[in-house]
Amino acid sequence: MTESGNPIKTDFKYWIPFKMFFNDEGMFFKWMYTGRKPFTMPFFEDELVHYRQLPEYVDAPGFTCNGAELIERSKSIDAVAPSALIFHISRCGSTLVSQCLGSHDEYLSLSEVPIFDSILRLRFKGGYDEAYIDELLKAAIKFYAVPRKGSENKLFIKMDSWHLMFYDQLRRLFPTTPVIILYREPAEVLKSHSNRMGIQGVPGLLDQELFFVGPLTDELYLPKNYIELVVRRYFETIADIVSRDSEVLLLNYNEGLLLIMKKIAAFSGIELSPEYEQLIAERGQYHSKSPREKFVEQNIVTDADNLQAKELKKLYLSVEAHRLGTMTK
Repeated sequence: MTESGNPIKTDFKYWIPFKMFFNDEGMFFKWMYTGRKPFTMPFFEDELVHYRQLPEYVDAPGFTCNGAELIERSKSIDAVAPSALIFHISRCGSTLVSQCLGSHDEYLSLSEVPIFDSILRLRFKGGYDEAYIDELLKAAIKFYAVPRKGSENKLFIKMDSWHLMFYDQLRRLFPTTPVIILYREPAEVLKSHSNRMGIQGVPGLLDQELFFVGPLTDELYLPKNYIELVVRRYFETIADIVSRDSEVLLLNYNEGLLLIMKKIAAFSGIELSPEYEQLIAERGQYHSKSPREKFVEQNIVTDADNLQAKELKKLYLSVEAHRLGTMTK
């Protein structure tokens, strides 16, 4: 382990591995001191911007370790076990749900942590077996699951949307943890991406093997066509998941934030006090990614004659049928 001489680094309680890098000697992790500031930003990338401004980081910007050291160090960390894993198809209210969960003093909510993604996608780099990747991921999660306020006893992990493709791996790691999947009418998701495309909709920014086997035609690499294919893969994956895993809670954006939160509470064993319900209602009036900006729902115009849109709608309706026929815990 490469030390920086930082006097704060004693038990690693408030340190997180935040970045993976490679050199001639192998794979390594960079670390960052976070202090006890609760995780409150819409995405964890935003948290990292804040932590880089802490005096402790400026004075001694962390250290590095290899994977074996990361795993070994995690054994001494007292962390909160996951209470639920949250999967989603993007642009479907999952960020707002994560924000609401994180606003409770007794809940830790992690939203799309970059290092979790880096570890999961090691499978595409070659040379790393699945058991080792599993160990790395469970170890990394522990450092992020340390109570910040001292009162947290529940942990919710919102994955990136493409982590639906890692469902079987994550389910194997957390076989008894409640799983929540949020989705939305596909035309609405695609409209949101047309306004501001997510990285999953830009060919080459993520491993293509995540979504597709074999080459695609030039036409399918066009952004509009590519994101439609990605969203289709999401719905195909959800349909497959619910066909063989009965311990999954499906939630549709159109149910509304408060009802969604009530269902999550019942499913994952948490309580919604009147005060917490009021906080949720107030938070729901604002944009998930810009908490000070009032949220205004947009009207969506769909291309009903588009074949891809019709196929997507059919997949969506099949998932909906499963949701409407599934009882929660």
